[in-house]
Amino acid sequence: MVPREAYEKACEKSVTGLFQSEMERLKFPGLTITLVAINGLHVAKVIMLPVKSEYVPGVGVKVGFSAKLKILGTCWSVLLSGLTTINVHVDCNALVLLPKYLPLTSSVVVKDCQCAVVLNDISINLLDIRASVTASLGSNIVLALQVKTPVILSACMSFGHSKILSDMNCVLPLEKGKLLYVAQTPKVNDRFIEIPIQTEYLADNGKKIPILPLPEDFVVSPELNSTSLAIGENVITSILSYIVFKKPHSFSCTPQTFIDTLSLELIVSELIVSKCPACTPISSSLLIVTKLVKPLKVGLDVNRCAMNLSVRLEIMDKKGTKKPLLLIALKAELALTATLQLVEGKVQFTAFLDRLHFKLLSSIVGPVDIARLHKPLRSFTRKIILKEINFYLHLGKIPISSAPGLKPSIAHCHPSKRCLVCHNKGKKG
Repeated sequence: MVPREAYEKACEKSVTGLFQSEMERLKFPGLTITLVAINGLHVAKVIMLPVKSEYVPGVGVKVGFSAKLKILGTCWSVLLSGLTTINVHVDCNALVLLPKYLPLTSSVVVKDCQCAVVLNDISINLLDIRASVTASLGSNIVLALQVKTPVILSACMSFGHSKILSDMNCVLPLEKGKLLYVAQTPKVNDRFIEIPIQTEYLADNGKKIPILPLPEDFVVSPELNSTSLAIGENVITSILSYIVFKKPHSFSCTPQTFIDTLSLELIVSELIVSKCPACTPISSSLLIVTKLVKPLKVGLDVNRCAMNLSVRLEIMDKKGTKKPLLLIALKAELALTATLQLVEGKVQFTAFLDRLHFKLLSSIVGPVDIARLHKPLRSFTRKIILKEINFYLHLGKIPISSAPGLKPSIAHCHPSKRCLVCHNKGKKG
């Protein structure tokens, strides 16, 4: 929300400065009548009177300004050449429609723009000048100002809005990347000029990921902890889904890294050899590549956080310098339960495996029974994959502290329930 007084002050400041600089660069076409030629007409000086902006509820802002202009040119005739000085007074009123304004662009919608130009005096250093020359020159200047002033005003107002919106943009740093709050198209209601906020995640590689707003039919349960409102379930999902398993991971299975390696090697060997007797048993050469199938999805609740994701497990045989041979490909669907802790003003997640389901995708020898693989792969998921997930979850700490221009909800504890932030019972915040 931007109070009207602040908005009007910003408009006045931006319009005054930019209008003056634009007007001083304004050029007019030369004028030739009979034996008199006036060339190089331009605005040399602008005196801006205070800008008046009147808030129109539900529509936009009505802007009015007055300016005194000094226009110079060079007059040439067979009698005498000299400097031409023209003084004019400009009054302009325009209605600027905010709802259709596109931020950070160079145009706005200006409606009912009226520009009145009063010619104060024309001074030409000639011994003899006919009235027709003065009248024609005056009409020429007045017409040009009436046409060009609204265009300049439009650019000024656009610049003013852009300045206001850029000042409202906020950045909250994460452990990995940044959370951006970008001001959007202004909206006008009966009390304030409202500027919606678009949330974006700025990854560490510079990529901006827009976070879509919640659907209009989204209903917040009264029992939901206020932290879920402060952070935003969709914000957490967008950020963490980009961080967790963004790239494929390769894990070498050795007894030092994975305690059930020997059991996994034995089971895979028996599955493959039973289908192909010519194959030799696998020993100390297994490689498991993990690829993301479905990104992480987060669901917040009062006392827990549910996470779901699907990964592809490729069990490979790597011997020497040869290219790894894909033996079995499986799909693992992980249902996780995560606890939340508030660490230095940021929410940190720690995930635990709740449910795990495996599905055979393919194998080098066709269909195989993967029931025997469940136990070692479950162990692999807990020891290796879950460790990786938590590593990246810790990098994705999300701040909920207050930032300039933003007023996120404060996390409250619910009586007789475990708090989403501190996990204590019966503590009121």
